[in-house]
Amino acid sequence: MPNMKSKPSVTIQAKCGCGNVYITGTFTTKGKLHDVKVSMGKAGGCAAATTGTISNLVSLAVMHHLPISAVINALKGASCHTANKQSTPPVLSCIDAIAESLELMEAEHASTTDNIPVVQSP
Repeated sequence: MPNMKSKPSVTIQAKCGCGNVYITGTFTTKGKLHDVKVSMGKAGGCAAATTGTISNLVSLAVMHHLPISAVINALKGASCHTANKQSTPPVLSCIDAIAESLELMEAEHASTTDNIPVVQSP
């Protein structure tokens, strides 16, 4: 059996106009964003297809060392007709929720200079 190592991850739940969106960022042992997965709560169809595709593109961008700030800037502020303006800050769309979550993850892990411990599975 291969020596499998788990990577630290963070999941953020955001409420957008289509429902709940869950953004999970997986980090390397050095604290850099490695992979992003996005899923919708009960919403399916177009919103799920859009957010799934965006998560694949974000993962591809970080795997190819594109600065996450460039990804955040490209996504932030995208709005749709079902914006959740009651939240603080307002969530303009599922895409905007992804950008806000990436920004939070990046800020939380930007100060990580030490290696994050790797947990080996049994």
